Amino acid sequence: MEVATYIRSGIGTLAVFLAVLAACASPASSQSKPGSDVPQIDIPALALRASLLAAHKAMVDQYVKYWVAKMVDAKSDKELLDGRTGLVAGYRKYDSTRYQMYYAEQAIKAMSPLLTSEDPRKQVNAGIVISGMRQVAIQPALETMVKSPNPALRFYGWRGYQRIRMWVLAQGRDSVGQMMSSLVAAAAHETSAPVLKELFKMLWLEPDRPSMVSEQEFEQTRLRLFGIARDTWPRMCRGVLGRDADLSDASREGLLTLRAIYESLGSNKEVQQAVMQMVVDMMWCAAKSYSELDIANPVFGIDESLLRDSEAAMNAITKLRKTPMDEALASKGEEDRRLAVRVAVQTWIRGLENAGFPVSEPTRFGSAATNPPATSGSPAE
Repeated sequence: MEVATYIRSGIGTLAVFLAVLAACASPASSQSKPGSDVPQIDIPALALRASLLAAHKAMVDQYVKYWVAKMVDAKSDKELLDGRTGLVAGYRKYDSTRYQMYYAEQAIKAMSPLLTSEDPRKQVNAGIVISGMRQVAIQPALETMVKSPNPALRFYGWRGYQRIRMWVLAQGRDSVGQMMSSLVAAAAHETSAPVLKELFKMLWLEPDRPSMVSEQEFEQTRLRLFGIARDTWPRMCRGVLGRDADLSDASREGLLTLRAIYESLGSNKEVQQAVMQMVVDMMWCAAKSYSELDIANPVFGIDESLLRDSEAAMNAITKLRKTPMDEALASKGEEDRRLAVRVAVQTWIRGLENAGFPVSEPTRFGSAATNPPATSGSPAE
């Protein structure tokens, strides 16, 4: 099946489409041997360390123009892949900041029209090239990508943003504001599971602040990103209750994000309490959905994974090392498991309360359907 078919078939096949792209060929092995008409880049090491001369820049310009034209004129997947491979190879030819910065600037100018091509294959192949660059010059192109109606292009847009977000922070208010605005919009409306997973990876920063970013900007950004995660979480929980397979699947990545946020911002009491409640919310909603679903429903398995992931997140955060949910899911009978997971949620909530963690049952998501018969024991005991 052609790659284009995967794109046209919609959000549900995005993961398959990405796998097809990855399997096409590696940049190192798929490119046809360059002929005599292919421009070459040959820049002395001294120029790479000092500054590129006009002649060197002209080499880059001609090289980029040649391979972009190949992509524009491509009639087959192989021709597209050749163009993509040529552009990636050109960017990686020299591990020089000065060289790669100029190359990225010229590539973005030449490739931007491909991002809105009528051919979704050309959009995505261009997006793959752009998302692999580490220069802040790609931000305008990433903005086009994360707003595209093509989910595969949005996927690579957020993947590219992950690579340059520290450089974006170093640029100051305008660049940061643009990135944050796009994050807020995507968090509120994105429905594709693979795209949401990449989006969640944007919502936390490693604790090691790079010297190019001020401490104040870094801390403010971390808190703003957590704010986006917190505002998005009720939508994810309602998606789980509504048996939305994409939102349910993406919530697993969301739990990993919450764990990372807690590890980096756990000293902040407000963040600590909010993260813990968010994990409880997800566990509660997944248990409610799980207890009401038919075992043949494909979301049933996702719910089970969410319950296990929620417990793993809770143990990572609290260090309690308790497994009432895991034990509940080991129950042999189907009906026994349905009841047991409801008991396990309440066991966790009571145990957290007994251990001094301020959490509560999130009945705002619906009736108290997870309330089980009274039982003894708690994770804190």
